[in-house]
Amino acid sequence: AHEANRVILLMRDIARAGGSVIFISHRLGEVVQASDRVSVMQDGHLVATLDRASVNSAGLVRLMLGRDIGDFYPSRVNGASEGQGRALLPVRAPLLQVQGVSGDVVDRLSFDLRQGEILGVTGLVAMGEEELPQLLTGSKPLDGGVVLVEGRPLIPLTVKSAWSAGIVFVPSERRRYGIWLSGTAQENITLPTVWTYFRRARLDRRRERKDVRNAMTDFRVHPPEPGRLLETFSGGNQQKCLLAKWLRFEPKALVLSEPTQGVDAGAKKEIWEIIQRVANTGTGVMVCSAEAEQLAAMCDRVLVLRHGRQVALLEGDEITEHSIIEMCNRDV
Repeated sequence: AHEANRVILLMRDIARAGGSVIFISHRLGEVVQASDRVSVMQDGHLVATLDRASVNSAGLVRLMLGRDIGDFYPSRVNGASEGQGRALLPVRAPLLQVQGVSGDVVDRLSFDLRQGEILGVTGLVAMGEEELPQLLTGSKPLDGGVVLVEGRPLIPLTVKSAWSAGIVFVPSERRRYGIWLSGTAQENITLPTVWTYFRRARLDRRRERKDVRNAMTDFRVHPPEPGRLLETFSGGNQQKCLLAKWLRFEPKALVLSEPTQGVDAGAKKEIWEIIQRVANTGTGVMVCSAEAEQLAAMCDRVLVLRHGRQVALLEGDEITEHSIIEMCNRDV
């Protein structure tokens, strides 16, 4: 947060010196804070240009979507906002147990992910929040420690063994690591399971297309056209296709890194609704993110890392945007 404020101050200095700055962002709070005027676009068209005095985040969302969004976050917990009580998630059996895991940054970290919970993991940049999901899903080798799924250790821990055990990973850089841009939505969504559509060595494209169209409708991908190239979809719809691809497995544990990065306000709401729906089925969900507001609103517990080690595990009324930011920045 303090680094973002520094950038905003630099932009204001440039403007005061007579320069001009165009600031393009989905971070509406920073847009309101930094801008003298704000132009809003929807589907590639200019919707409105407003002076700073008449701008607020809620108004920008209405202009972006062409409608009121209602309560932005699904009602995951009682009283997600500051100062209100919130219910603790009932203690459930550990699904994923992390014991003394180490990597380049992560240092002898231990915690568990429970059935049906949304566990947030956060910290300042380069404090381990970015590396942890790679270590837990075999994308990066462990330097030490062990990961257990329902009490069974994953040895060796590889992408294949994690996948076979029911752990799936949705990376933050979807365009680089998560999707095939030049492929169709259908090819992307069925890529891990395409073998299930073969009958007598022939691909049943009709059944595959039907399943993909149903999945796109279920995940509110617009437009729900399986044959359309993925590069022609918006960032939010690409992310929903990526979620559809992995959630068709009905995984035991879903590990997400910055799940709403680079998507608009409407897509953020729909993605969080998907995440909540998945957790409500009993899947353990781990969300690694620097977005304190989202973690405060949606998570049952929040693990805060510094230099790869746990410095806080927030639960219940302890989980607020202010407390998360405070723990991330304490002694920095």
